[in-house]
Amino acid sequence: MPIQRLTSNALQKIIGGKVRDTATCVIKFYSNTCELCHNFHNEYEELSFDQNYQDIHFFAFNLADHPTVDFELGFEGVPTVVLVALNDKASPQIEVCPDPPDPHPLTFLRKKDVSRFIDQYRDRKPPTVDGRF
Repeated sequence: MPIQRLTSNALQKIIGGKVRDTATCVIKFYSNTCELCHNFHNEYEELSFDQNYQDIHFFAFNLADHPTVDFELGFEGVPTVVLVALNDKASPQIEVCPDPPDPHPLTFLRKKDVSRFIDQYRDRKPPTVDGRF
């Protein structure tokens, strides 16, 4: 599935529980001035077209559009990948991909680490009413 760029308003709807649908969203947070972010683009795009992830919505969000979102979601630095599990009956469940134990010198994140992260959280049951898996 192609990657869609999120606006600040669209991001706020997703993480703020305003989307009343059941879906899994993966969001890459980036900065235009981040070389690692640009270098990771191709691997992130490959993930978005992977047949195993056709039921997932892939997005990209520029931190310049909402400079405090990293603090709001509890991460530091880019590129960062976040998975948001939406359920029409509960608050969204937000998980931040942990920093890799062996960051790639050109991309920081590795496709295999992000894939493992997605698999870990998408296979869990939908969040309950209180927002926990």
